[in-house]
Amino acid sequence: MIVDWFNGSTSDAKKDSVYFEAYRNQEKFMSGSVTLQHPPNWGKLSTTLLIGIIVGSVVIAASIATIIIIAIVGYKKV
Repeated sequence: MIVDWFNGSTSDAKKDSVYFEAYRNQEKFMSGSVTLQHPPNWGKLSTTLLIGIIVGSVVIAASIATIIIIAIVGYKKV
């Protein structure tokens, strides 16, 4: 039933809202708007996430460098 409320609804992305009209037996019985709130930490990176990104980047760069060095050493032996 809730899914039917939003069929044909309109949204305003600038105001983060959805206007809906609910029909029962072809007759409108409810209408209104729902305002969508951003989570309290929306748009912010946590310290843990930032450290994870940095460590992950270093690990990937070190892995690529190791593979290149192994390839060069292996090529020189042949």
